[in-house]
Amino acid sequence: MSWRFRKTFKVLPGVKLNLTRHGLSATLGAAPFSISVGPRGVYRNVHIPGTGIWDRQRIGGPSSQRSGTQPPIADAGGPTIPSLPPSIPVSPSPATEIHSASTELLTSESLEHLRRLLTDAYNEREQLAKEILSATHESNTAARRYQQWERGSLMKRLLKQSFATRRESADTALAKLEELQEQLRLTAIAAQISLDREQAEPYYRMRDSFAALSECQKLWNVLTEKAIDRIAERSTVNTAITRNPVSFLLDSCDLIQWEQTVPHLQNHTGGDMYIYPGFILYRASKQGFALIDFRVVTLKFVPMHFTEAGPVPSDTQIIGKAWAKSNKDGSPDRRFQGNHQIPVVYYGSLLFSSPDGLDVRYLLSNAKVAERFAKAWAAFGMSFRSQEHHDSEGEKVAHQLFEGAAHFRTVSDQYSVAFGRFGAANDKFMKSISSSGTLAREDFRAYMATAVEFIASAKRLMEVPDLLQFRAAKITFQRAIESFEAVRLQFENSAAVGQLDSETLTGYVKALTIFFKAITQFKDEIVNAITEWRKLQQVAE
Repeated sequence: MSWRFRKTFKVLPGVKLNLTRHGLSATLGAAPFSISVGPRGVYRNVHIPGTGIWDRQRIGGPSSQRSGTQPPIADAGGPTIPSLPPSIPVSPSPATEIHSASTELLTSESLEHLRRLLTDAYNEREQLAKEILSATHESNTAARRYQQWERGSLMKRLLKQSFATRRESADTALAKLEELQEQLRLTAIAAQISLDREQAEPYYRMRDSFAALSECQKLWNVLTEKAIDRIAERSTVNTAITRNPVSFLLDSCDLIQWEQTVPHLQNHTGGDMYIYPGFILYRASKQGFALIDFRVVTLKFVPMHFTEAGPVPSDTQIIGKAWAKSNKDGSPDRRFQGNHQIPVVYYGSLLFSSPDGLDVRYLLSNAKVAERFAKAWAAFGMSFRSQEHHDSEGEKVAHQLFEGAAHFRTVSDQYSVAFGRFGAANDKFMKSISSSGTLAREDFRAYMATAVEFIASAKRLMEVPDLLQFRAAKITFQRAIESFEAVRLQFENSAAVGQLDSETLTGYVKALTIFFKAITQFKDEIVNAITEWRKLQQVAE
């Protein structure tokens, strides 16, 4: 087809998406030329219909591991190593802002070609939309000038040439507008998505669960999280959050035309998420978006006992009450006038993450519905692993590395929270010892409780599978944990019988220092091992 007015226009190809247990593959274009992108690589296809002549040639990828499943480099920044008595300067942890990585980093390698096609289509449509707006004004003006004379009889008879020019201008402006509108139609990416039965059923069940999830009375985006000092704040809660209400709905995205609606999750900490079969479209802005392989996204459901200072949603279970200002034992602090009780409710939290930096968190008023959605998500994810024993050994190792790295990130976050609580309590303890030489029994017990929690969180760091050859650091870490745990117990027993002296205190701080150093070494070993593994993967490619 030839174009009269906008000759630089090109028709963008359609997209055929096929979802199987091996993952998502995409075919861009149609015969005689097309490109196929999938887990096995990128191929150029040439097919002359009706002749039986065809050719298929590999032109790129993939790497020896699954797209997007590279483990993230762990944060090497460990806790500050304490000094010797009289004090250990550890600041309480600041509020953590929840946000994801940039769209460039989030996009899975196997979906990069599709993302580029969608970007080209969007840019083309944006330009066309501007030209259509101008052409519409031009066409309306030309039509109005022509109709003014056409409805009369005097001017079109006296000035026949001018009348003919007006008619031609109106016809030309209308033709230009219609051509631009046709070009706009041709730039829409029409997606034909086919799903194998073993993926179709769990996907649509997950979509049904999402429809129920969207009916929760309240849905919030978690914006920040902060560990708080319960004693200083006179509070019964461990973590304070900021949140914004959001909406979930079955919707469509203007980037991809598909006959079905998909789960759409609003997100105030980054891009909205559209959950398509096999991938997630993360829309940060009109032109900034990412396509993320579904298999690399982890969804975690966390039940939460939440002290709700605002109105309690009608679909929320109330499980107790707490005082706005409380003592350590939970009783009301009588020093505060107007102290009142606050409902403690049962909420559900959904945490979305990926090794490439996706981090989106929600709080939902109906925990049971949230848990059912998380289970439906997991069932859909399991449909890709039903034939995993057919994968190569390298793919299996890559998957285990991804799972181990994702787990390490979770327990590392838990460790950071526990460390913040212990650091605040430890700082307060050392200041009391150095200034007055005494500490109330209840305060000491609370301090020891944070130490026990801190040790437990450190032990969870060691649950990472030993796939990256950091066994030596793991052994050192294990010994440091056992040593500090024993010294802490001795330290607590000595204090309980009134035999706490400077020698015991110094030994306790030295063991704590060794403990921190072992943690730092262990995390550094993970970073180095992952870096070396990535280098080997690049050489293998």
